Amino acid sequence: MKYRIILLPQPAQSKQLRVFSETIQSHGDGYRLDAHHLPHVTVVAFEAETLSVAREYWERVRRLELIVAHVQVHHLHHYTTDEFQGYILLHLLSSDSLRAIYRSVKEALSEDIKPRDFRKYSVRPPHLTLGVDPATAIHLPELRMRIIQFDRIALAESAEFGSVESLLHERQLAKAE
Repeated sequence: MKYRIILLPQPAQSKQLRVFSETIQSHGDGYRLDAHHLPHVTVVAFEAETLSVAREYWERVRRLELIVAHVQVHHLHHYTTDEFQGYILLHLLSSDSLRAIYRSVKEALSEDIKPRDFRKYSVRPPHLTLGVDPATAIHLPELRMRIIQFDRIALAESAEFGSVESLLHERQLAKAE
């Protein structure tokens, strides 16, 4: 089974992102954020044979002292992967606080998770997937949000389209001093 360690925006910002996602015009099949597709940044994705193994990993991450990650919005982008599917991504600029969380999680799980599973998410720019749309060109409205604060970390089941549908465990990050 596939699992992820993810960062979640503050609840009010998550709601704003879901409402914004719904304003993006839809073409054909696809999805927008809703109560089941949550805005998140993936820190690491991994496979575990059983849920109990995934929970063991989570226990190591859950005990870490982490700070709230303040991340600046870079731009909104519709990225077409092929002629049938395109991702609507909100690209974020990496920040010291976000990099610190990545490093801490990597150190906690480095004995069990392959380096390439971390590299996949630390090399490419952090982003939020706001939806999937099959159109090759769509109009993207302006997002007024400029800074996103990630104040929760969670263990989640992976799902299609880069979305997260089920949070298995969640905790608040330490408040920034």
